[in-house]
Amino acid sequence: MLHMTKAYSYTRMSTPDQQKGDSKRRQVEMARAYAQRHDLEIVERYDDLGVSAFHGANAALGALSRFIGAVDDGTVEPGSVLIVESIDRLSRQAVSYALTLLMELIKKGITVVTLAPEQVYSEETIEKELHLIGALFVMARAHEESKIKAMRGREAWKAKRARARASGQVATRRVPAWLYLEDGVLKVHEGRAKIVQEIFALARDGWGAFSIARALNQRDEKPWGTRPNAVWRDSYIKKILHSRTVLGEYQPHQVHMVEGKQQRVPDGDPVEGYYPAIIDVPLFHDVGRGLSIRRSVGAGRKGAKYANLFTGLLRCWCGAGYRYVYKGTPPKGGEYLQCSVALSKGSCSMSPIRYRIMETLLLDAVDSIDARKILDPSTMSKRAVDARSRRAQLIDSRGQAARRVANYADAIGDDGKSRELLDRLAKQEAHLQHLDAELASVEREIADLNVGEVSQRKAALSELLVDIRAGGDDAVGKRRALAGELRSLVEKVVVHPSMHVAEEIASGGVLSPLGEDDGEAAETDWKSKYGVKSIAGLRKLLRERCFEVHIIYRTGASERFDALTGPTFKVTSSLRMKEMRMVNG
Repeated sequence: MLHMTKAYSYTRMSTPDQQKGDSKRRQVEMARAYAQRHDLEIVERYDDLGVSAFHGANAALGALSRFIGAVDDGTVEPGSVLIVESIDRLSRQAVSYALTLLMELIKKGITVVTLAPEQVYSEETIEKELHLIGALFVMARAHEESKIKAMRGREAWKAKRARARASGQVATRRVPAWLYLEDGVLKVHEGRAKIVQEIFALARDGWGAFSIARALNQRDEKPWGTRPNAVWRDSYIKKILHSRTVLGEYQPHQVHMVEGKQQRVPDGDPVEGYYPAIIDVPLFHDVGRGLSIRRSVGAGRKGAKYANLFTGLLRCWCGAGYRYVYKGTPPKGGEYLQCSVALSKGSCSMSPIRYRIMETLLLDAVDSIDARKILDPSTMSKRAVDARSRRAQLIDSRGQAARRVANYADAIGDDGKSRELLDRLAKQEAHLQHLDAELASVEREIADLNVGEVSQRKAALSELLVDIRAGGDDAVGKRRALAGELRSLVEKVVVHPSMHVAEEIASGGVLSPLGEDDGEAAETDWKSKYGVKSIAGLRKLLRERCFEVHIIYRTGASERFDALTGPTFKVTSSLRMKEMRMVNG
C-alpha cells in the first residue's frame, strides 16, 4: 500500500463577519482538493476563528501556536505539509517577523503550501530567489493592508471618543446591561435598573455579594446573560457594585496588542454624564466604603443568624484579632470572643469574653455617645482640607499616568516586541491601578469626615438598635444592617486587661458602703446592680468583666472605658468583701 505524506490544513479569519460568510468553507475545500491532487493525507485541521495575524496572536496563542508546539515536540513529523490559503493567513506582521515564522517552519522540516497563488515553500524551493521575492512581496502587501486598516480603525474610534467627550454622542452599541440603545439614544431598562438599585441598597445594609446573589437566585430573578441555566454570581454582583457606569460615567479605552494579547488601556479621564445615572453619588461612595471595610475587617460569610456583629473590628491589646467561638448551649456552653493568640495557647493570656457582654457594652457605648464628641470640628476640618488636597493631586497624577500608559502602548507599535517598552507599560499600568485605589480611599475618607453623614449614621444606628430591641421581623437583616452602620462609624476596638482589680469603684455620686459579707448582704448598689453577694460572686464578676475597651472612631476620635461599670468608672477590689465600697470620685 502506498504511504501518503501527512498534511495539516490551517484556516484563519479575523472577524465574526467572516465566520458567517464563505471564508472558512472555501479555505477547507481548497485544502482538501489540493491534498487529493497530490496524494496527501490531511490528518488534522487547525482553525483560528476570529483571531488576527496582524499582531501575531495566532502564532503566539492561537491554533497556529499549537501546531508549532506539535512540530517542536515531534507530534507533527518532519516532512509533513502545512496547507494554507495564502501566506497572509499565517502572518500579517511586518516582513521581518512573517519571514522568520515561515523560515522556522521550513527549518524544522515542514513544507508550507499556499493555494492562492499555489506555491510550495520548502528547504529546496526557498533557495530560488524569485520564489522568495514573491513571498516577501505578499508579506509586505498583507502587512501594509492590515496597518492601514488598523490605522483607519483607530482614527475612527478616536473621533468617536472625541465626539463622546464633546457632545455626549454615543460611541458604541456596547452598553451596560441595564441600558439599551434606541434611535441613537441611551435609555434605561427600568426593570433591570430597579434590580441594580436593590443590589446597592442591600450592599449598603451590609449584605455581601454572595448573599445578594443567593437572594436573587432564590426568588428566581432571571439573570441577564444569554447562557442556558445561568445564575446570579457574586463576581457579577461585585462588578456592578464597583462599576462607575451606574453614576453615568464612561471610561473610553484604546485596545492594543501586547505580546499577542489584546490589552485595554484607559484613554484619558472618564466622561461624566455619558450614561443615564441610576445610582446617586453618596450611595455609591457609601457602598464603596462598606466594601473596602469588609475587605479589610469583615470579609467572609456571616452565617444564617449573623451572630457576630464585630467580625474584624475587635483587636486584642497584644495585636491579634478576636475569634468568635461557639461552645454549645448554656449554661456550660455559650458564645465567646477570644484573642486568636490566646486561643492557640500562645503568648497572650487574655481570658475569653462572653459575646453578649461585649455586644451590649459596645452598642450601648456607641449609641449613647454624643455625636459632637465624635466630631471634633477643628481636627475634622483640617483632615478634610488635607484629604481634598490629596484628591486633587491624585486626580492630576492619574491623568498623567493614563496619558503615559496610552503613549507607551502607542510606542510599542504594530509589532509589540519591545521588551523595554513592554516593561514600562506594565509599570505604568500598575501605577495607574495604585492611583485608582488611592483615589477611592481618599473619596471614602472625605465621606467619613462629612459631619452631616456621621450624624446620619449615628442616628441610623440608634434607630436600628431600637428596632432590634423591640423584636419583630427580619432580625437577621437588621443585624446585618447594624453591623454595616457600626463599621461605618468605628475603625477598630482594642480590648485591654483591666489594670486595677483594686480597692474601690469611683463614680460621680455619693453611694453607701457595701454591707458585711455574712451571706445576707444588705440591698446595696453592688447587689442591686450586679447581684454580687460574696467574694465568690465578685471573683466571677471580675472574670467576666475585668477588661477595658478602647473604641477608635473613623473620624479619629476615641473613647475608653471599663467593661464593669462603663465610661465614667474604674474598677478596683479588695481581699475582703466588707471593704468593697463605692465612694465619690
